[in-house]
Amino acid sequence: MTGFVITWVLCRLIAGAIGASRNVGFILHAMIGFLFGPIGIITAVLFKPSEEEVFKRKGVRSGLVRCPFCA
Repeated sequence: MTGFVITWVLCRLIAGAIGASRNVGFILHAMIGFLFGPIGIITAVLFKPSEEEVFKRKGVRSGLVRCPFCA
């Protein structure tokens, strides 16, 4: 039982760290990692930030350009 709890807590921390490193959010992926275990780590790796988030983070360096009519 103790190994099960330790595995789930580690999955939570790993998924949260992956989410934070990708600027998607520590809390979101930490909760997913805690609830679903190893599947949470997989979702943290596969989850891609939206283009809006990439633009906010990298700006013009990302290659994305805001439409002057839509912005």
